[in-house]
Amino acid sequence: MSEKFLNNAEISNLPAYKIQKRISHSPKYLFFFGAGASYGSDGSHLSRQGKLPPLGKDLFKILHSISELKSWSNLPTKIANLFSSHSFEEAMEILEDDKEWAEESFKRDLDLAIFFSRFHPLSSNLYWKLARSISKRLGYRDWSAAAITLNYERLLEESFMRNYMFTVVKSVTFFDDELPILQDNQLFEVCYPHGACQFFMGQNWFKGNGNIIFGKEAKLLQDLPPGSWSRSDVSFLC
Repeated sequence: MSEKFLNNAEISNLPAYKIQKRISHSPKYLFFFGAGASYGSDGSHLSRQGKLPPLGKDLFKILHSISELKSWSNLPTKIANLFSSHSFEEAMEILEDDKEWAEESFKRDLDLAIFFSRFHPLSSNLYWKLARSISKRLGYRDWSAAAITLNYERLLEESFMRNYMFTVVKSVTFFDDELPILQDNQLFEVCYPHGACQFFMGQNWFKGNGNIIFGKEAKLLQDLPPGSWSRSDVSFLC
């Protein structure tokens, strides 16, 4: 079956493209969340219970230990050793041109997304509190903001969506095609310099349903054929 590519006119009519064109190019406020921000975004008891994303230094060890995540638990010894001796980002960069690594890239994308979808923000989460505080300011016309996060998961993004603020990631198509009418100040740009785990999955946040099941029994409902995502593993797009 041949692939169909959209022309410029068709792309310009996509709801996601129109939304991206509306975001502020000079936001009044900029939030920066460094590595570990999500780990510390709620009570330490939740971290101890494994209900918050792990720190980066522990990420591979945990992925490799979960038997259900076969693309990570069954890695060849030489690749597992590479992750054990380097940071997660360093190992990913080293493996970027490795053919053996690239063969299973799509399955690892899905496993990463499923793993991170296990973590779900509560109303006690600092991200949630920030989003709620910002949503109360939406009546001010001069309000505009954006965020940069070095974290892979989507706690920040989900917290904003649950408070009726739509997070926009430049160059990334969002699959939700049933959006309500959004004011410009409801659009909140997020940049992921290290990548994120959900760029190829849709979620109808405002109706509470979509292609991702969150929580302890996290799973993906969307049927994505291999090869439908061109970047290997976590995608570096902003």
